[in-house]
Amino acid sequence: MAVSIAKRTTIHDCAVYPAKDGIPEQTQACDGVDVSSPALEFETTDIQQMGTFSMPDFTRLSNLELSTTINASDSNAARLGVMGSVAEWVVRWYNTVVEPGNISRLVSYTIYAKGYIHTIPGSDIGPGSEGTGTIAMNCLSLKKTDSDGFVYYDIDRMAKRLVVNGVDLRAEANALI
Repeated sequence: MAVSIAKRTTIHDCAVYPAKDGIPEQTQACDGVDVSSPALEFETTDIQQMGTFSMPDFTRLSNLELSTTINASDSNAARLGVMGSVAEWVVRWYNTVVEPGNISRLVSYTIYAKGYIHTIPGSDIGPGSEGTGTIAMNCLSLKKTDSDGFVYYDIDRMAKRLVVNGVDLRAEANALI
């Protein structure tokens, strides 16, 4: 028997909010923007087994960079952070999910991020230019959830927490230390 899989359609909207202690401010800093969330890429260790094999170390992550486009001249977007300081963002978006049986519903997603701002945008200046640029942070903590209560990942580098799809990948390593 074939299993039906839910299909997602186009993302409808995306907004980024400055936050404090994980709670977003009332007013968004930017709306209708593109956000690039990081891939979870694990560090590798080379093992000699019939040649060289790169084995992922599921206790160590590569850099987690979260970035968004902003209008570089918008003082509202400047609330997202200052170079060299720790900033917090809450990113929200939603899309339509078509469930088996062609039933559609809206699902919202949220990313909670905390990290160091390392890129402040410049912009192209000229007639017809949008004046947009990219602001980016290297994340110390990153958590993605949806409106169904599912936690995709919950990462906190300082607390040595690395939970992906409900599995604590650092639990065994943390117990040894």
